[in-house]
Amino acid sequence: MNDNEFYTNNPNGAQPPQTPQFPQSQVNQPQTPQPPVAPPPAPQAVRAPYNPSNQQAYQQNTYQENSAPVSQQFNGYQPQQTYYNAPYRAPQPQPHPHPKNNSNTGLKVLTAVVITLLIACIAGFTSYIALNPRGDGFVEEQNSPTEGFTFPSSAVFPETESTAPDKDYTESDARDKIKADFKGIDLVKKPKKVRDNEYGSSYAFKNVEKSVVGIIGYVDGQEGTVDSFTDMGSGVIITSDGYILTNSHIVNDSRTAYKFKVITDDKKEYKAGVVGYDSRSDLSVLKIDAHGLTPATFGDSDEIDVTEDVIIVGNPRSLNYQNSVTKGIVSAVNRKTSMRNNVKYIQTDAAINPGNSGGPMCNMYGQVIGISTSKIALEDYEGMCFAIPSRTVKSVADDIIKNGYVTGRVKIGITGSVVMIGDTGKKGIEIAEISKGGPLDGTEAREGDVVTALAGKATTDFSAIYDILEEHKAGDEVEITVYKSDTGKEVKFKIKLQADEN
Repeated sequence: MNDNEFYTNNPNGAQPPQTPQFPQSQVNQPQTPQPPVAPPPAPQAVRAPYNPSNQQAYQQNTYQENSAPVSQQFNGYQPQQTYYNAPYRAPQPQPHPHPKNNSNTGLKVLTAVVITLLIACIAGFTSYIALNPRGDGFVEEQNSPTEGFTFPSSAVFPETESTAPDKDYTESDARDKIKADFKGIDLVKKPKKVRDNEYGSSYAFKNVEKSVVGIIGYVDGQEGTVDSFTDMGSGVIITSDGYILTNSHIVNDSRTAYKFKVITDDKKEYKAGVVGYDSRSDLSVLKIDAHGLTPATFGDSDEIDVTEDVIIVGNPRSLNYQNSVTKGIVSAVNRKTSMRNNVKYIQTDAAINPGNSGGPMCNMYGQVIGISTSKIALEDYEGMCFAIPSRTVKSVADDIIKNGYVTGRVKIGITGSVVMIGDTGKKGIEIAEISKGGPLDGTEAREGDVVTALAGKATTDFSAIYDILEEHKAGDEVEITVYKSDTGKEVKFKIKLQADEN
């Protein structure tokens, strides 16, 4: 420590000490030995008054080299250090430290920055390739957390590539089982007079358990055991003669993708066929040859109160857990959660697990007020599950049973996925397949092109397209805007909408 260092660090502001004198024998000079100079008295510790800023300095470990400060206080001129009360010792010769090479430090910083930038570039390029393996400038739109819901089953999303086998199981096509004189699902109101403890979870489950079924989809050779199925879900009995309600994704949005079995509460098995399905609402109706079944009581979803208790009943994972019950509350109503449709869902924190799809959400009166369909299955989210309201269920299921499809629907005849066009920020529906004989068949549109507008409105996702289509009827001519992937230009032409009868 040099004199200046001592002057700066000495708490008492003392002058630098005199250079220590040594016996002549130690300095090897021909002078008369002098007695050593006595060291000055040891300084007393200076303790600064408590100051909240001192605590922060201590926590940040603001110590100086060759000192032992425990806190720091600003006195108007310079930091005044507080030391441990240690005995004074004269400065001892120290090895000369190597000076810091500022040029080496700068070089190290520059190298670290270059390496960081290089890693970021590689990561960005890798992400781009992962999202856009085709290299065509289109980036498939990724769901945000509020849109990243998944169907709780092994089935795929409607617009993703099907995992169903190539073979069509025509025996599962039950469109000939329509019932034109079906009177429709009756939505029962809540009881007006309720006595204490009259209703609750136990009452609700007992009222619905015999109306919940398991649904197994399988292919040839897989029907032998419960766990050998291709797809698994739950369903709700609509009528005593065997109409069963479930999700459309359980049947893979098809009448012929799988063979089907329905297992009732009393463990009886029935072969089932698909009367119809509606991928827009994720609902479908199956038919089994049975009589004397117990149909569920459906409530009115318009009467739902946020925070009211509900239960979810179904078959999570497999029939080994048949008629499992979870309980929660109605977290919200009229939730729009997806780019894939325009359904307004009931949100609940009652668990909806794989295999619960198509099963009932019930209020405490044992009324089915919704059909389980999806959940947010991201790491940072818990208890965000969704059910299709009974009002929507009635509208769709009634039409399917009477006609085999939802009437009044029109289509443009494509399948695809939501993409962003290069760095334009413009979204659209990339065409994966054009339906033969559909409105776009024989037009300028090709697979790989992107539909960016319909009837003058942007088609940023499937929900937007469905909203536009609901404003039209079969036979209407509308203008469509298509971004051509080969030329990078948009073209506009008119198409005639067709009835969507699956």
